[in-house]
Parts: sequence; C-alpha cells; structure tokens
Amino acid sequence: MVVDNPGGTPATGWTVVVTLPRGSSAAEVTGADWRQDGQSVTFTGPAVAAGGTQAIRFDVRTADPVTKAPQGCTVDERPCAGL
Repeated sequence: MVVDNPGGTPATGWTVVVTLPRGSSAAEVTGADWRQDGQSVTFTGPAVAAGGTQAIRFDVRTADPVTKAPQGCTVDERPCAGL
C-alpha cells in the first residue's frame, strides 16, 4: 500500500486502518509502525513530504488464501483509493 501526499506541505500524523478478514493477521510489516486489534490493523509512520509517498508492505496470514484481501481501508478516517 502507498500513502500519497499530493499536497504542498508535509503530511504528519497520518493513520491508515485496514480491516482484514476474520481470523487473519498482519505480519512482516515494513514502512510503518503498526498494531492489530481483532480485524483492524492500524498503521502510522513518518511524515510524508509534499508530493511524496510512503510505501507500507505487509503480509496477511490466514488459513484461507481466497479471503486474503483486506475488506476495508481508511486514511485519516476517509476511504482509501484503489482498494
């Protein structure tokens, strides 16, 4: 996933929340700090420069690989684009 900042000032204090399928967990996260509470995984990270991006990589661990895709995503409480 990529946090994109098309604005003219650095984006600080951003939060991405991803909803995973029931029974899934996030693992091997890079590019952000994270915590998981049930199906919700919350990512936070460094400021994103004006016009810049921050990549977040993570694996979803689940017993059923068909339901591996996230069920929802928000950035600062607004829907993510491209989910």
